[in-house]
Amino acid sequence: MTRAERAALQVQKLKAKREADEKKFREKREADARALAHAQVAQRAADRAAAAKRRQRIGCYAEEAGLLVWEDAIIAGVFQILAQLTDAPDPVKLLDSLLGLPVPSTTPEQIESQSADRDIAARCPTPEAQQGT
Repeated sequence: MTRAERAALQVQKLKAKREADEKKFREKREADARALAHAQVAQRAADRAAAAKRRQRIGCYAEEAGLLVWEDAIIAGVFQILAQLTDAPDPVKLLDSLLGLPVPSTTPEQIESQSADRDIAARCPTPEAQQGT
């Protein structure tokens, strides 16, 4: 084999190795992209499930408070007004002051309220439990 043939053969081998390395790199990059996409899908599903659970719980709070006797237009108006309180540092205190209601103390009433929240959560089925039935 001549020197030129050996050099040509070495160039061929190096090109083949580079192509194989590039293919491995491309496959790894594609696998990483698939893994990332899969993780993002799982995260979005978990976020949707948490949001559905929260919506269910808040709907139960509204039902327990007797707010569902109002027409939908009234409830929508109440939520539009409440949405303006999102930037307030203490929206509950602000709403209480606007309505002229006393701010509840931090002792038995809050403890009872927290207990009521747990009771509502126990009575309100989660979206996962509803899908199972």
